[in-house]
Amino acid sequence: MPSLEQLDAPLGFAGWAIIATYQLVSNRYTAAWSSQNAEARAVWTRYILEKGDYILGVQTLRNGLTSASFFSSACFTTLSLLIGLASRKTLSALELVKYGSTSLMLVAAALAYLQSVRYMNTVAFLFQVANDQRDEGTSRGTVMLLMVLSHHMWTAGERMLYLLVPSVAWLVGGGPAMLAVSLAILPILYFKDLPAPTNLLATKEPSLVPYAYLRGHFRFLDIFGFNTALEVAQQSVAKSGDYALQKYGLESAQWPPQRPVEG
Repeated sequence: MPSLEQLDAPLGFAGWAIIATYQLVSNRYTAAWSSQNAEARAVWTRYILEKGDYILGVQTLRNGLTSASFFSSACFTTLSLLIGLASRKTLSALELVKYGSTSLMLVAAALAYLQSVRYMNTVAFLFQVANDQRDEGTSRGTVMLLMVLSHHMWTAGERMLYLLVPSVAWLVGGGPAMLAVSLAILPILYFKDLPAPTNLLATKEPSLVPYAYLRGHFRFLDIFGFNTALEVAQQSVAKSGDYALQKYGLESAQWPPQRPVEG
């Protein structure tokens, strides 16, 4: 029977193969989620430019800049510690692969967040000049494009941090730990990649269909509390007066909502 040391490399590479397969298969879910968030940022930018609420825009950008800067700095700091740890001993070929994959995740995440900072920093300067019709170098579309690109870079950095978890598991616990963590993280990645539901009160809402597994036999996978959050959000929307009636054609005086009686 092979020892754990002999299974280290095969199980480790098997874990990466599982993650790579998921990435390829889940592109349609990731694309929907990314498109939804990109559109939200473009709409938010349009609102800021049309209303002239530049203070709100700069404050929101400041929050994003602070978070992205922190993640980028943390990744570079962790990378320097990892390199220092690796330089203290002679590494085998497999250990070199382990340290290399972990370092690659850290570098990719740091650079992605750094690029997101660059885009958001540029947007902060362009907010108040995008409406200036005297120059053609900047437009509202330019600001919207940069905001969407900033979101894409943020998403890439976030994904690298998720993939860092199985990489660290392989480095610390070997192939068996890597394979176990790779399988355990798939439901988390799947949930994260799903687009957020939109029409919460609709009887047959397509955007709620992908979440059906969390409301049925796989409810135990609801580690993020989606069902509780959905119920609270539905109750809040149902109590929002004319909004529920105009948006969904539903009375909002009670929950579950009842359709108005035609008379």
